[in-house]
Amino acid sequence: MHVMPVNTLYAEVAVDGMTGAANNGVLTYAVPSSLEGELGERELVWAPLRNKLTLGLVMRFSSDQP
Repeated sequence: MHVMPVNTLYAEVAVDGMTGAANNGVLTYAVPSSLEGELGERELVWAPLRNKLTLGLVMRFSSDQP
């Protein structure tokens, strides 16, 4: 049986509270398959950061693994 690789979608998200960081506050998250096609650029999302959820803004999507 041949299994096709799963293409994971990633979102670059500017998260609240990360200003001044080396990556300019933009972190990369894997998009759950249940949300693919539901999210768009410039949408607000809740993203996990330091054991809590924080507000973030989706900047762009990529299929390239970070």
